[in-house]
Amino acid sequence: MYINPPWRRERLRRDLIQAWRLLACGGTLFGAGYHLFRDEIDAFAAHLTSLGKEPAQPGLETHTVHAPGAIKYENISSPYSDELMLAQLRSNFSTWAIRPKRCAEATA
Repeated sequence: MYINPPWRRERLRRDLIQAWRLLACGGTLFGAGYHLFRDEIDAFAAHLTSLGKEPAQPGLETHTVHAPGAIKYENISSPYSDELMLAQLRSNFSTWAIRPKRCAEATA
């Protein structure tokens, strides 16, 4: 299930909770904007991990890339760093995914 970034943290928090409830077991929750909402998505993934008692917990995967042709990246002299990329909010594209939803959580 895809979540389109709502640009408001409180709305994203609500969307994450509601989408996870609707997600079928074995499903994946994913979306864009990880570099913009990193703290909210990390907190939600940590909450899901804290709920389970089994070894197989939902895992968070993230990917960040910079936009081609962004002026501030034309002459990079420093080595690649995820933190540097995450700090440049306007010239990045990022995705995130939380998977899989365990079947035991479907009834919880």
